[in-house]
Amino acid sequence: MNTANNRGRKRKVNHQDVIQWRLQNKASKRKTAEHFGLSAAYVQELWRKAGMSYQSPVPSGGASFKKDWKAIADYRRENRVSVTETCRVFGVGRTTVTRACQEHGVNLEAHQAELSLKAKARQ
Repeated sequence: MNTANNRGRKRKVNHQDVIQWRLQNKASKRKTAEHFGLSAAYVQELWRKAGMSYQSPVPSGGASFKKDWKAIADYRRENRVSVTETCRVFGVGRTTVTRACQEHGVNLEAHQAELSLKAKARQ
């Protein structure tokens, strides 16, 4: 049956088609949503309901996934850059960068203090 709820409303797309396409193309939520004319939130909901766990093969292709958190933390540690700069490089939010750094032992407080001292020294 191809209904969205018990009222008999038809689904916009077949959920299994969305999941299969994303797996086959190794696509992000955004790319999948664009392909099917859906919202990224709806694709995420389908993904969650199907019990899927997606891991991007490329760090910048989906940095919110745990596999990519190490890449974020390593980038920040090696390049000694701010949270904001890391957000720009990976195209993610501050929370993702913060969680990635916490997960992989990058000391944010000490690093931020060091960056602040460097900024003050430049002035």
